[in-house]
Amino acid sequence: MSDQESPRKAAEGPPLSKPPVWPAATASFVLSALSLFLFFLYGKMHWRVVFDHYKEMSADLRRPALEVLNGLEIYRMVALFALVFAIWAFRGRPRWVAWVVLPLALLTAMSALMIQ
Repeated sequence: MSDQESPRKAAEGPPLSKPPVWPAATASFVLSALSLFLFFLYGKMHWRVVFDHYKEMSADLRRPALEVLNGLEIYRMVALFALVFAIWAFRGRPRWVAWVVLPLALLTAMSALMIQ
């Protein structure tokens, strides 16, 4: 049987190397940082502007303030993309980079999805 296996292995060629992990890990890190920054802006806009001064605002100012607040909720989607890229990073080498970005992406996604 070893004679049959050797032509099969020769036909398969050399094993494919794993892709580099750096693009996916960098994307995950940048998206996690962006999500946390947008979350910070959302919190600042919600608590310091809208919540504290909503009754004092005119109707013309309330609508744009709420539109900005709703636009900043994109931090949730950005956090999910960061998690997807962190998981995708495990397909490449070196794996330690994926293990570094995964906790940051998990914490970002959990904070984005749990905090309402």
